[in-house]
Amino acid sequence: MSLSSTEPTSEQLNALVAKQAIRDVLFRYCRGVDRCHVGTIASAFHSDAYSGPYNLRGNRAIAEAIVAQVTDHALSCSHFIGNILIELKGEFAWVETYFIAYHQIILDGKEFTRTRQGRYLDLFERREQRWGISERASVTDWSRLDIVEREAPNSETWIRGERGLSDPVFARRPIEFGPWVP
Repeated sequence: MSLSSTEPTSEQLNALVAKQAIRDVLFRYCRGVDRCHVGTIASAFHSDAYSGPYNLRGNRAIAEAIVAQVTDHALSCSHFIGNILIELKGEFAWVETYFIAYHQIILDGKEFTRTRQGRYLDLFERREQRWGISERASVTDWSRLDIVEREAPNSETWIRGERGLSDPVFARRPIEFGPWVP
């Protein structure tokens, strides 16, 4: 296999930059949900975005509904995104993102881990040089509950994640990077 010496075109480079910006939005969204930070979640959406799962319009309303749902139903959560297929068309992108979400929940006085695998189906738009979600649908492919018998050995010695700005990702952020601004 030989490598081509052809330089990428400006169109190819622009597509790579756009796709990375879209991935950054998706990563920021997951951080916001896991840390229950309304501002970070809202920053992933355009101000007039529509979210089908919540039947809501507006980035702030969507973010507040997500945080309310997570804090009402889960002690903690972690979202992981994997396969991200981005189809670009000018200032628009159709994006399918696979995710796995783990939620620590209590049901009938017992602790469970809820595992959900699904896909975000997002219409992204670039407005004023910023990529954001304008429409979202969420598809669940499967979900399950597993009872937690006990925690892992020595888990009491681990640094624990927290909701909000007291989480170590914010609290331990080097001063040279400045405060977190979504």
